[in-house]
Amino acid sequence: MKKLLFFALIILLLLAPTGCVPTGCQPDPLRYNGKYPELHVVATNSILGVLGQDADNILVLDEDDFGRVMFAFTGDTSHEEVIAVLVAQKTTKTHSYFYDGANDIFCPLRVAWPYKLTRDLVSERFTDEQIAQLKQDNDWNKEIDDSKLFKAEITIKKNNDIVPWSKRVAAYEQASPIGEVTFDDHYSYNALLTTDADGKSIYYIRGRLYVSGAKSFVFTGSYLFMFDKDGTLIDKTGTEEVTDFWNYHDQLRRFKEINGWRF
Repeated sequence: MKKLLFFALIILLLLAPTGCVPTGCQPDPLRYNGKYPELHVVATNSILGVLGQDADNILVLDEDDFGRVMFAFTGDTSHEEVIAVLVAQKTTKTHSYFYDGANDIFCPLRVAWPYKLTRDLVSERFTDEQIAQLKQDNDWNKEIDDSKLFKAEITIKKNNDIVPWSKRVAAYEQASPIGEVTFDDHYSYNALLTTDADGKSIYYIRGRLYVSGAKSFVFTGSYLFMFDKDGTLIDKTGTEEVTDFWNYHDQLRRFKEINGWRF
């Protein structure tokens, strides 16, 4: 009996650092466990409203003579699931590099779960002309232009808390005419997009308001926010409403420019 108690104690001690016991372990939904973390970070640092989740899918589509990789991605966003095609320029052991603002095309997925990400599905959602334009915008089969490169650290879980939660909520409530709203901080209604070379961070925040009579939530508006390295919202130019989620690329590009975004 003493030996059994001793071995039971050893097992509990080994499991203690993770806070996980055999009957209580739950997978982290925001932890990516797929084959391509170096490509996954390109998607999560490129598409608004994506935190990255365990259920995200990646399919490698093509590779050029200079090591670029074109890949398809499906995952959940603040609005609905999307399918995207993206280009990664290169990767190292620690970082992935891409042409910021020019490396992705995306649209609603609108396929019932469970589904399989296939080349046929990509072809159904994107035309040959769109794929050709994406390749052209990313210098496909040409020398990589280092002056265009933006880097993202390769991680399996995005750090959404670079800017404190309270500062993000305060920024939204200041921008929204409705004021106080309810968020889900664990998923993508309050999501970091990416951080630049100076430590400035862009968040995409979509508010939810609980309507007691209907006993349901309604969405109250979507905004881009840019914060300085110290977590301070950039005054005047650091807030913009997003009214068209499916066509935000030009707006995001201008937003970065006027706020001194640095590669």
